[in-house]
Amino acid sequence: MTDLIDEVQEDLKAEKYNVIVQRIIKLFSVAAVIVVIGVSAYVWKERSVTQLHDQLGVWLNQGFAAVDNNQLDEAIGCFDKIIEHSHQQYASIAYFQKAALLFKQNKIDEGQKVLLSVADQQHFDRAIRELAQINYLAQQLNSEQSDLKQAEEILAKLTHENKPWRLLGLQLKALYEIKYNKIPEAKASLNEILTSRSATRASYDNASSTLASIAQTE
Repeated sequence: MTDLIDEVQEDLKAEKYNVIVQRIIKLFSVAAVIVVIGVSAYVWKERSVTQLHDQLGVWLNQGFAAVDNNQLDEAIGCFDKIIEHSHQQYASIAYFQKAALLFKQNKIDEGQKVLLSVADQQHFDRAIRELAQINYLAQQLNSEQSDLKQAEEILAKLTHENKPWRLLGLQLKALYEIKYNKIPEAKASLNEILTSRSATRASYDNASSTLASIAQTE
């Protein structure tokens, strides 16, 4: 068993595993973009003619324009103005955009705090709050300070049947289990994906690749 654990630990440092991790984290980012676009479309469709909503729309457009011009601090400033009105639907977009920009600036801790703030906003749709938690844990995965107990508590809730991000949660759960040498548990999580009727091609392929990586160490 000691030899197996040592082999798994070495495998975690291998390029193939890192590629798998990055691919899955990219899936989380894509999912976040899809949600943000969906929320944005809803906001514009339901947009009020009040002065506040008009101003929030101006700040949002200014923030996106600043991002396009690589003026990241200016963009964050625009998103912060929107976040001050956290009960407005625009705020969920601003939170995710700010977190992404902080990660781009390598301000990992600050970005993670923003994602946790999203999860704490009870007036946001549950799917948005849970997506923020998944992105938070994905960012924590490669950190030396990642907390397995915290991850397990959050993922236990996110991987229940009928949860919107269940498959992403199971992939992330398996990666945490591999990192902490809980190989049988990781296999079980990955097999849940493979046997799920709702598994997408991407989630199926990632689960298969991760299982193959584990098998090579046994």
